Amino acid sequence: MVACVLANLWSVRIVSSPFGPLDAGTLVYPLTFTLRDLIHRQAGAKAAEATIILAGALSAAAALGTWVVGAIPASPEVAQSAAQIHFGDVLSLAPRIVIASVVAQIASGWFDTRLYSWWVARHGNHGLLGRVAFSNLGSIPLDSVLFAGIAFLGELPVSVIVGIILSNVVLKTALSLVIAPGIYLVSTAHGSPSP
Repeated sequence: MVACVLANLWSVRIVSSPFGPLDAGTLVYPLTFTLRDLIHRQAGAKAAEATIILAGALSAAAALGTWVVGAIPASPEVAQSAAQIHFGDVLSLAPRIVIASVVAQIASGWFDTRLYSWWVARHGNHGLLGRVAFSNLGSIPLDSVLFAGIAFLGELPVSVIVGIILSNVVLKTALSLVIAPGIYLVSTAHGSPSP
């Protein structure tokens, strides 16, 4: 959930990457894919889905809190400082980014959970790393397209948005594959040893 909130704030910043423009939230967000699978493995699909909803609610609460703080007038002693003047400007995209994040997170999380469950139903406890890779590789493109489209369409040139989507897919996939072996750190929902 913390990774989701950080990703929402960091996504306001578009940075350069070897793959093209990238919202900086992508630097931390891939953790959520494998962490969701860890929760799924340990506590089951319902717990993974509850975590997805809770992370979305926490992200929305953080955005609302940021908006409230931005609406409160700055103290007259510091009201003319650059940080005070630009606070609202810098974080003005945060609510739209949070909406994009929550929609993308819930849709891709649901899809990830379905893919993970399908793999388990088909292969049982075999292919643990395969089920994580399969579910993540299915949900990452959906998450990237929904997020970038909702967050930036009309705000950034379409060519930049396409670049963000492609960069997101490449980086999220690479980081997800690096993080995926972490699935072996937990036992199954029934407490049995890791296969």
